[in-house]
Amino acid sequence: MKDNQYEVLLLTETNVNLNSLEYWYGYTAFFSTNIEPKIREQEQNRRESTSIADKRPNNGTSHRLDADFEHAGVGIAVKNCVLNSLKDVKQINGRIATVTFASHGYDLTFICAYAPHSGYPTDTKEEFYDQLSKEIALCRGHFYVGGDFNARIHHIRAGDADVCVCLMLLGEAWST
Repeated sequence: MKDNQYEVLLLTETNVNLNSLEYWYGYTAFFSTNIEPKIREQEQNRRESTSIADKRPNNGTSHRLDADFEHAGVGIAVKNCVLNSLKDVKQINGRIATVTFASHGYDLTFICAYAPHSGYPTDTKEEFYDQLSKEIALCRGHFYVGGDFNARIHHIRAGDADVCVCLMLLGEAWST
């Protein structure tokens, strides 16, 4: 970010399992997750009791299988010098987060989105795009949407046809 003089960076596949913020050298990063605090606490307690009983960490299993492992996760990093213009941060879920800045005349919103890939059920993909559409509808002023849409440009698989048609229609609606 520093080398390229970026002031805002949208992050996907963070795997961060809590809505949080981190301070980096001159930047602040906001992370968003689907993991509920209650689930995170239960898993932490389970790991502590297992490691005490077995005298080895994580009982030899992969942490990626734990109920509190975020398989998606998004974040938005912001240069500290623009924090005084920050109006709102919304950590919606593990696939969508927004930041809104006050600017001259209009607000400016950045939406970080991480779409489910083709292996997910159509319902999951449709829920994502419905939520994304709702967030876009709430924007006042100018907005930018970026991230990882797991899109296919040349070939649409049968399982993705409904979502791709929906995305094309949304694109037409957004451009008008």
